[in-house]
Amino acid sequence: MQQPFLIGDTIYLRTLLASDLTGRYFDWLNDADITRYLDAGRFPNSDASMQGFLAAMQASDHDVPLAICLKDTDQHVGNIKLGEINYFHKRAVVSILIGERDFQGQGIATQAHRLLFDYAFRRLGMNRIEAGVLDGNVPSRKLYEKLGFQLEGVRKQYAWADGRYQDEYVYSLLASDFLTPPAS
Repeated sequence: MQQPFLIGDTIYLRTLLASDLTGRYFDWLNDADITRYLDAGRFPNSDASMQGFLAAMQASDHDVPLAICLKDTDQHVGNIKLGEINYFHKRAVVSILIGERDFQGQGIATQAHRLLFDYAFRRLGMNRIEAGVLDGNVPSRKLYEKLGFQLEGVRKQYAWADGRYQDEYVYSLLASDFLTPPAS
């Protein structure tokens, strides 16, 4: 088992490894249903393209890609990334992929986001995290609203997905909203 970086109740987040890029992960990225709302599924993935992606992410000071793993089995079920990190303006963008269908809708995405947000706001000192969600991706829109994100706006016909142009909903979460407990 690779050393966990962030540990939750039922999952942990760790460094994404070259050994992760084979087998199931490779299948996730070539599955049109799983990548329906992601840029990752636009072109066929190859070993070379995936190794190039990982090398670029590992060399970047502005991207933190992490594997989402189950604590009880160490199974890699998805990835979450804090990307486009701007250390001057203290902002970043979050993206996630739960590739194993059996674990979609099981609260893993919620837990992974909360671990990542705690890291981003407390350890990196970020002030703002953004997420862009296409209008057809209703589960992700509901997730970000549940996590306390505020809808800031809509980019009309922003991306081609699922056979049509879709609007992108732009959400944000501020450190003050995440770190301040709700009034009782």
